Amino acid sequence: MKKGTVLLAVDILLLFCAIGLYLLFYQYFDIQFTDSTYTMQDGQPVVFDPPLFFNTDKKYFQVDATLHLPFWFADPFIVRVDDCLEELIINGESVQEDIPFCIHGGSKSVQLSKYLHRGDNTLTARIRDDGGYGAFHISLLQKHTPVVLIADGLLAAAVFLFGISRLSAANKQK
Repeated sequence: MKKGTVLLAVDILLLFCAIGLYLLFYQYFDIQFTDSTYTMQDGQPVVFDPPLFFNTDKKYFQVDATLHLPFWFADPFIVRVDDCLEELIINGESVQEDIPFCIHGGSKSVQLSKYLHRGDNTLTARIRDDGGYGAFHISLLQKHTPVVLIADGLLAAAVFLFGISRLSAANKQK
């Protein structure tokens, strides 16, 4: 096997490793929901995997979940709801800022960091639905998270070093 072919194979392997680490980095530092249930008026809790999106004929439903936050997280959070978020309780404290609000199928940026901490957080949301579909989800606004900037920087450095190593290898072969 030629030296150039071996170098190319090693470079491609390293690039795939860098991309894999990048994706793993994002996965590890993403928020995770566990023990997620929704309860309709006078109903029994139903387990679901977020995001919640379902057809409902009831006026109100409640979402209860445990929200696990990574080591680094930053405001704002994106809250998606259909139709109205009437109440949000995090770790036993009622969120006062920006709530209640109504967005029919949309999302809103909400400052929640003063109610949240690293690790597990309990969350209860009371949603009013005006008919049709009901929905609820909370996520990080990724572009503001320091971890995302670090991951982007590491990937950029890996791509830069990959290019440098290819140029160096090409110059040595001449």
